[in-house]
Amino acid sequence: MSNVYVFDHPLIQNKTAMIRKEDTSVKDFRELVREISMLMGYEATRKLPLEEVEITTPICDTKVNMLKGEDIAIVPILRAGLGMVDGMLALVPNAKVGHVGLYRDPETHEPVEYYCKLPADCSEREVFVVDPMLATGGSCSAAIQMLKDKGYKVCAATGRPLNQMKLILERVQFDDYVLINGSYILDKDFNEIGAYPIEKETVEELVQLCKDHKFGLMFHFGDATYIYNDFYPMYYFCKYCNVLDSLFYDQTETFHKRHRVFNAVIMTKDKTSLDAFMKEHPNLRSDLINVKTDGFCFDIFNADNDKSKGIELVLNKNNMTWKDTICIGDSTNDIGMLEKADIGVAMGSATDYVKSFANWSTTSTYENGIFNAVAKILKEEDN
Repeated sequence: MSNVYVFDHPLIQNKTAMIRKEDTSVKDFRELVREISMLMGYEATRKLPLEEVEITTPICDTKVNMLKGEDIAIVPILRAGLGMVDGMLALVPNAKVGHVGLYRDPETHEPVEYYCKLPADCSEREVFVVDPMLATGGSCSAAIQMLKDKGYKVCAATGRPLNQMKLILERVQFDDYVLINGSYILDKDFNEIGAYPIEKETVEELVQLCKDHKFGLMFHFGDATYIYNDFYPMYYFCKYCNVLDSLFYDQTETFHKRHRVFNAVIMTKDKTSLDAFMKEHPNLRSDLINVKTDGFCFDIFNADNDKSKGIELVLNKNNMTWKDTICIGDSTNDIGMLEKADIGVAMGSATDYVKSFANWSTTSTYENGIFNAVAKILKEEDN
């Protein structure tokens, strides 16, 4: 254990405590991870080699110590490790970045590589591997299996498209999928149950609006995500949301002509123009995305759908009603299902507003919240 360093700096301890508070927002959580990463990076780079160089100051020539070369690489473990990259880059901005994707085999418990892209000269660099999580999602998988063993049908209801769920799908088989906030609903074999795409004519108008006003634009299709314009702001938004591994860039801006669009993400500083567009299109609804951007970022959907409507299609397929449901969620897009479910459970990281629509709250994601909620429900059933 001689190579283990415990980061016990007061600032790190304070920020770690803030992360664990149940009322910490998603935005604040990500900012705290970045700040902690910077503080950890300060300690981790303490032994980087220096060399004496001569520089010219405004007063005279002098000799100073500087880093001996800048041969550094930062390698996050996908996807949680991406949140630590910016903090490290703030210290060593010229470092190269690689990416490694791993998951733990549920039977052997051995790590399995599913993605690896490193700088070509990585072997010649000082490499810092970053990952904020020791958790592997094992408790969530166990909770799902516990429910299945008791005869429950388990449905994933998420804001993500199918292509952004590939890691969990390698470990967990759901009975149904309510994707893109209720816009795209599939059964366990990925056959379509229902869909609420944005009308094609409206999609064309969205494309033109973003061209005219130079808005950032990204579309979620059923199993693909494409950036259309303003690439780098959207790229950094996706990096912030940990979804870089499932992203494409369509320079021709034509993919929507051949495929249904279920969700548009628009980034703009001109909220007035977007508000006017939305007012002229009652067939759309928009949700403000709470992320740190230079302006505003909005999710745009078909106005006829949300997660709860997608779940209703699943319930109808299985001859069930809301009285047969348990819903677990943490965000405003979960409010509809938490309110309608027989048992609505809010994650510990949810805001007080979201929690007000649930029957009770569990612990946070990082404290096995889903597992704890399921264990409590099954225990009460047995009693």
